[in-house]
Amino acid sequence: MRSITGAALRTIASVVAACAVLTLVVVGVEAANASTSTPTAATIADNPTDDPVGSPSASTAATDSGRAQLRADLKAARQLSGAERKAALDAIWKDAKAGEYGAAVQRRVERRADRRQFVFALLPADLQSDLKALRALPADQRAAQRKQIIDDAAAGKYGDQVAAAVKKWRELHGR
Repeated sequence: MRSITGAALRTIASVVAACAVLTLVVVGVEAANASTSTPTAATIADNPTDDPVGSPSASTAATDSGRAQLRADLKAARQLSGAERKAALDAIWKDAKAGEYGAAVQRRVERRADRRQFVFALLPADLQSDLKALRALPADQRAAQRKQIIDDAAAGKYGDQVAAAVKKWRELHGR
């Protein structure tokens, strides 16, 4: 049995992380293009989290009630359009972060934000800069710029590891 060197293991881990980041970023940007919502706000209510604190029945009821209210608020926000929709979704995101929908939803928001920051920090600086610029673009310009970033990444602009991750991502998603 062959052993893997530390450098090889780090390279593998970097490629896997880059692939995961690229998928998260592209999926997040595509979700942002599909609507003006915060990409993670719509998914918070759909993924239940156990609440280990308190009695099972009391915490379950509180968690279910918070999740139900979040779903109702998201449904109402999705009925709006334009700036009203964005403002409503931003308010929902802030409320979720502040714990208005219960501790379980708040923990989920915090964990998701921490994961995104950690994974984003692993990207090369020039890719981070391009992705920040992409997010700042008007919605009608994002698709073309997103395609350009992916093509640049595949061509090696952001390094060999990112290029390998894009290749793997394209193979997995048939793009």
